Amino acid sequence: MKRIINVTSTLIIAAIAVAFIANQLIRVAQNGRTWGIVEEMVFGRPLIDALAPPWSENFKKWDAATKASGDVADILRTHGIIQLTESTDLAPQRAHAISASKTAYSNAIAISRTYLAASNADLPDAYFTHFVPAMDAIYRGLSEQDARLVKEGALEYDTFNDWMQSRKQSGFKRMR
Repeated sequence: MKRIINVTSTLIIAAIAVAFIANQLIRVAQNGRTWGIVEEMVFGRPLIDALAPPWSENFKKWDAATKASGDVADILRTHGIIQLTESTDLAPQRAHAISASKTAYSNAIAISRTYLAASNADLPDAYFTHFVPAMDAIYRGLSEQDARLVKEGALEYDTFNDWMQSRKQSGFKRMR
């Protein structure tokens, strides 16, 4: 009986060692990050993400605002501000941009300044001075078909993006 326990223990230890080595040698890559194959098979993501606390409401709002503003920027870039505000042929695209800018704005204004400051001390000022007014101006401009207002919003959006790009990634702490 003691021999069976010893053999079983040895096999379990060997299996754990093989899984550990495989996890270190066989990697899964996504979005510039890598993690082990065992982590992928067990958790479907890196172990550090699986053990981390869940996403905060502020992060969910940040993510929603970012994605929606990206949609707005893509629509504006694709069709142009004048065409999008004036052309009846682009009414569906304008409606989508209005909806996306409203989503971006409503999520952006609900994010706390302290949450943003935890990532970067200057982020709240840049965010509430440029990004939030940009989404509001674009929303109102598209709703009222006012190209001047949409242009103002697009300039503020570009100013915020330029500010973000001027900071090194290391200047931002990861937000959850």
